[in-house]
Amino acid sequence: MFLLYEGLLYKREFSLTLLRCTTSEEGKRIMEDIHDGECGSHIRDRSLATKALSAQDYWLMLLNDAIEMVRKYDKCEQFSPYAISHPPH
Repeated sequence: MFLLYEGLLYKREFSLTLLRCTTSEEGKRIMEDIHDGECGSHIRDRSLATKALSAQDYWLMLLNDAIEMVRKYDKCEQFSPYAISHPPH
């Protein structure tokens, strides 16, 4: 369920939590901040998407954007089930 409150669009979760709907571009910036943040956690795709949701942000392509981002990083890619095999250097 979606609702408009004070000019902002929100998605209501089953737990009744309101997630602020953002654009895909803004969502990617949010995930980059989470992924490359102060601790540089280099987490996997689903964990990255879950952290974005826990920051109470939502966009339609959230999981796909997380998968795409994790594929870009070698450190993350080796732990992802979607990893493409790379020959050793």
